[in-house]
Amino acid sequence: MEEFLTMIGIDSDDLKQKLEKICSDIRVKDKTFKYRFYEQKEGKYKFILTIGSGSKNQAMQRGAWMKRVLKKEFNIEMLYWVRQKKRPGQSDAPPSSQEQQA
Repeated sequence: MEEFLTMIGIDSDDLKQKLEKICSDIRVKDKTFKYRFYEQKEGKYKFILTIGSGSKNQAMQRGAWMKRVLKKEFNIEMLYWVRQKKRPGQSDAPPSSQEQQA
């Protein structure tokens, strides 16, 4: 099964804390919900949140849902993107700042 990642750029510690709470609440209800935060040393975002999904459609829906929740609950606008998960031996870490600018 192919796996896709919803990736959300996070520019502040406050937003990261809000997303950690949302994700941990989801994880309590759905043990299959996989997510991870990556700290960025350089680039546009301070952190990147990745959320695993079984299909591209599910990954898009999860990103759109997160965007709606953050807008409704906290009046925060955010961007997300979806990419296919790397195969074994390749890193799932977000691209470097040079790759993000490409």
